[in-house]
Amino acid sequence: MAKALFSGDRTVTSALRLGTLVAIALGLFAMAVGAFLFYASMQGQLALEQASRAADERARTVRGGLDSIQSTLGDPQVIDLASAALQGGQAATEELRQAVRRRGVVNVLDLRVFPYSIEEIELGVYPEPDFTVIEMLIEARRQGRATVQVHYAGTANENLAFAQAVDAGEGVVGILFMRLPLSAVTSLVSDPGPLDYLALVQRQGERPVVLRSWGSPAGGRVEQVSIPGSALRLDWGQTTMGGLVATNQAIILAAGGLLLLMTGFLVRQRARLVEEPTPTAAPSLREEPPRPPAQVAAPRPEPPPAAREDKLDATVEQSLPDWLLDAEDEHPQLAEGLAERPRDNLPDLPDPLDDVDRVEEVDDPEQAQPTVVEESAFSDPGLDWSGADQDEDRDRSQDSDQAHDQTHDQTHDQTHDQGSDEEAPDLADEAKLDQTALDEDDLVLAFDEGDLESKMELEPRPELEPEPEPEPEPESEPEREPEPEPEPEPEPEPEPKPKPKPKPKSGAKTRPPLLDPALFRPGNIGGVVEDSLDARSATLIGQAIGSEAAARGISRIVVGRDGRLFGAVLLSALSQGLRSSGIDVIDVGAVPIPVLNFAAAELTDGSGIMVTGSHYPSEHNGFRVRLAGEVLHDDAIQDLYRRIQDQDLTSGQGKLEEQTLSDQYMERISVDIQLERPLKVVVDCANGITGTIAPQLLAAIGADVIPLYADVDGSFPNHHPNPSDPENLEDLKLCVRNFQADLGIAYDGDGDRLGIMAPNGEIIWPDRLLMLLAADLLQRQTDLVVVHDNECSDRLSQMVSAAGGRTVLAPSADAFVAETMRAEGATLAGLMTGHLFIADRWYPFDDALYASARILELLAADTRPVQELLAELPEYLSSRQVRIELEPGKAREIVAALQTDGDFGQAEISVVDGIKASWGDGSGLVRASHTSSDLVLRFEGQDAKALNRIKTHFKKLLKAQMPDLNVLF
Repeated sequence: MAKALFSGDRTVTSALRLGTLVAIALGLFAMAVGAFLFYASMQGQLALEQASRAADERARTVRGGLDSIQSTLGDPQVIDLASAALQGGQAATEELRQAVRRRGVVNVLDLRVFPYSIEEIELGVYPEPDFTVIEMLIEARRQGRATVQVHYAGTANENLAFAQAVDAGEGVVGILFMRLPLSAVTSLVSDPGPLDYLALVQRQGERPVVLRSWGSPAGGRVEQVSIPGSALRLDWGQTTMGGLVATNQAIILAAGGLLLLMTGFLVRQRARLVEEPTPTAAPSLREEPPRPPAQVAAPRPEPPPAAREDKLDATVEQSLPDWLLDAEDEHPQLAEGLAERPRDNLPDLPDPLDDVDRVEEVDDPEQAQPTVVEESAFSDPGLDWSGADQDEDRDRSQDSDQAHDQTHDQTHDQTHDQGSDEEAPDLADEAKLDQTALDEDDLVLAFDEGDLESKMELEPRPELEPEPEPEPEPESEPEREPEPEPEPEPEPEPEPKPKPKPKPKSGAKTRPPLLDPALFRPGNIGGVVEDSLDARSATLIGQAIGSEAAARGISRIVVGRDGRLFGAVLLSALSQGLRSSGIDVIDVGAVPIPVLNFAAAELTDGSGIMVTGSHYPSEHNGFRVRLAGEVLHDDAIQDLYRRIQDQDLTSGQGKLEEQTLSDQYMERISVDIQLERPLKVVVDCANGITGTIAPQLLAAIGADVIPLYADVDGSFPNHHPNPSDPENLEDLKLCVRNFQADLGIAYDGDGDRLGIMAPNGEIIWPDRLLMLLAADLLQRQTDLVVVHDNECSDRLSQMVSAAGGRTVLAPSADAFVAETMRAEGATLAGLMTGHLFIADRWYPFDDALYASARILELLAADTRPVQELLAELPEYLSSRQVRIELEPGKAREIVAALQTDGDFGQAEISVVDGIKASWGDGSGLVRASHTSSDLVLRFEGQDAKALNRIKTHFKKLLKAQMPDLNVLF
């Protein structure tokens, strides 16, 4: 094919030459551009590395300056003077100020020592301490020093604050607090140096505040460098040309150009090698039309030796590559050696064609000769081939040696029978050309042309028709036919495999899971971020939820997220999945889950999805799904997984709308609830999303709010956002006591759970809060229905029943309680984990923010102290929740065995969730966890004796089922 292409029409040859030139030019251009981009990319990376080092150096400078100031406050002499200032007056404080200045800290705005008892501090406006100062003092007392931060940023009172615990050797006796102008830091980074952009920023949750900036980011990427020991960081940016193209892209471009260049050169060289022999033959055909190709070599013996030598040298020079021609120029003896080769080799090349004509001649040679000319591969229809020329050819043939003719004829006949592919090597042997003088490719091309000519000559002749018997090669085609034959046999075998696929619920069994099945829990969807839960899985989950919503006739869904670090990514992916299923999405942003539920009730039919990890550690996240007011759980959650696995997903193009309803939410509550007397409340937001609204909401209804950990930080640096764990309430307990607050309130990460603390530091568990709320509702609803889980105290049901109401048990999960509440038409519901549902004057979803407002309303309506009011709520002596870690499925086996074989005497048994045995003086509960493989237990008794008896009874029953069980309660 290549030979035919190169030796074909001049138009094709010209196009080929032009194409190779274009390829070479493009290759050179691509290499040049790639090299330039590679250089620019390397220069850009070098510039970024230099900028990064410069930013790190400035961050170290700032850190060094802050550490120097902090070490001054921790100097032993300064600490002694601070301790003395607690006892002395203004003179001692001035002496302390002078000592700090002598150590290099000048321009002090404020320096004072606060006592250890922070509750003695009077709150006020600047320069008096406010809530942010109190938080620093608490942190310094607990950790020895507080995080350096800027107060009143962007105002005339802007200052840099430090706090240092005063430890005189007998423990902390006070806290040293100092304010400096912000220039103490900005003076250290006033020169951005090689950086295009540099800014000093203070972290305040998700809303960083730019304190000072130099330059402009110019739309480029902004990097961040944290300053340890402070709430500050440096943002910097550097614009580079190399950042537009990655290094690997530049390398690929240059490599592509090199490949294109080499391809152009190789094709051009190949065309040149093939075409160069052709001009020597073609002109001879046109200049001497009467002679066929075999006659071109005949006149060669006639020229003198010198002429033949020159002709051979010209042919060699045309056939050999340039590098070999250079070698011949340097070694003239090479050309001489070629000239000394036998002179009769070249003329013999075309002889076989004439010999064949002569052997196969009929009685009238003039009848056969025109046939050869007309069917020759080198014949030109425009040329006039005369009989005189043919006679001249025959005369030349008769002059040759007769013995040679006979031998040659026999050899040619044998060669022709074997096929034209073997003819070229035989002819090459007969010609005996030196391979060093002629390029091997040229010889092959030349002889192939001869083969083609001989085939075309012999096709009309009956004795040579077997030559098309290269069609034995089609015998390879029958070899292909047997290949499809086995194919029909295996075809019936794969057919039965797709047959089971139409079953919708078998997808999870017939293909690998598209998502981790562990994500789909009984009450929600969730897992570890960037492990089993990522943007891809969030998109698929969103499309599955959207498909389920569409099947239920739902067209709009509200979405929101909490303050976790990966929440924004998951929310975006979730929205994309919902919209791809044809659902319109209303994005309310980062809000507590009560605000999302409020938006879902106001803007849709109660359909909303919250991206939240609730009370779990920071690396967890997930989705809580509510469709038309129904929280999906159990089978509904598994149906979503099956939709994804079976690809039972709808498609469409939903719209995206953004709205903010936080202000409407607070306004609705504050209009309905106003406290009859102010209550001092410490609010622990646990760095969760409730910090954006809870302090403002409670202040709007008339409470005196002291916020604690109200800055949103998805890493939860202070404690886990789980108010049902007493260890997470220690800081709240300390603040309630120190501030002499009326109440302490703690929220979880997304605002659907709460914990309440009495003024004396006692935890008021949710079952007692349900008693407080039920007592108020029972005054207006004698047929009140209260739904609660099995972990709540029996005293709750006793109190409600005694007042004429009714209690209904539900499994211990918010989704189950919500479902039971809807089915029963209940007004009040709750779980021991802190979920509270109040459908009186509000919506029937769990809302810790609204519940805390209603609790404060009830406490403020009574003039008695809050401690006295809470003490009236009945309670049993109870244990904390006990969890025993077991292998998956083992907990349910134990619970089932106890339900069947357990001996609980005369106790009243409930099997709504696990098994709960209630005696007259206490109760015990054992159940399988809904979120893990743990076995969960809880006990209560009217006194310690009853409590221990019930614990011992359950311990014996568990040991009987699993002797090696490690029971520590």
